Amino acid sequence: MAGTPLAPIPATEPTIYFIGVTTGLSFILRVFPKWAEALRLGPARIVGIDLPLHAPAEDYRRVVAFIKDDPLSLGALVTTHKIDLYLACRDLFDEVNHLAELMGELSCMSKRDGRLIASALDPITSALALSAFLPAGHFARTGGELFSMGAGGSTIAITWNLMQPSRGDDRPRAGSA
Repeated sequence: MAGTPLAPIPATEPTIYFIGVTTGLSFILRVFPKWAEALRLGPARIVGIDLPLHAPAEDYRRVVAFIKDDPLSLGALVTTHKIDLYLACRDLFDEVNHLAELMGELSCMSKRDGRLIASALDPITSALALSAFLPAGHFARTGGELFSMGAGGSTIAITWNLMQPSRGDDRPRAGSA
């Protein structure tokens, strides 16, 4: 981050943050400027904030409070820290979307009319990804099972999507260990 989570530096132009563990290695830091240019966003930048896995709650709170209070800090994409950050900072948000409440995590912070909003986007993006590669009726037709590795936002969202009652019989078969 410009500065560190313990001593953030106020943004001097519209800024979105990318909160992760090793953000300096992320491709988004090279892609975002091209997106901003293509979308004609004007002056805009993305800044990485590196926090260790399972950082202390006060570090998450300091980062979120900074983004909330700094006028040119417009929000953040959250990766590895989705659940921990949500648990540590739930009360700092002016609004939490229903999927963030349901999933117990957030992947996006944004500002609207001076309000800081927490959103979980993994349920939406995982549904789009599943529909792009999983043929309709796959589980109903094949009786297939699902093996999903991980314990974070994406795995929770994929499982939630595949377990929706609206899928009827098109859900993974219950396996046995």
